[in-house]
Amino acid sequence: MEKEIERLKDENVEGLLIDLRNNGGGSLDTAIKIAGLFVDKGPVVQVKYRNEEPVVREDIDINTQWSGSLVVLVNEFQLLHLKYLQPLCKTTTEQSF
Repeated sequence: MEKEIERLKDENVEGLLIDLRNNGGGSLDTAIKIAGLFVDKGPVVQVKYRNEEPVVREDIDINTQWSGSLVVLVNEFQLLHLKYLQPLCKTTTEQSF
């Protein structure tokens, strides 16, 4: 994804659209790395297992690869995941989560 973002920046693209519809998920480590492309260093997700304290996972890379406009498409299959993305957004639509 990093190489593609750089290619799009070289083409002077002003915004990105990420389509997560019908995406069943994947590696949490990969998701944290991808989120880190869009945010500065800091918390990305909180993981809580039964009978354990929550663990905050952070992006430790201080570089933000993309700071332009970003649209993320989701459907009902991603509502659980969307609550993790929402804090990363500067603005949100008037939609209930």
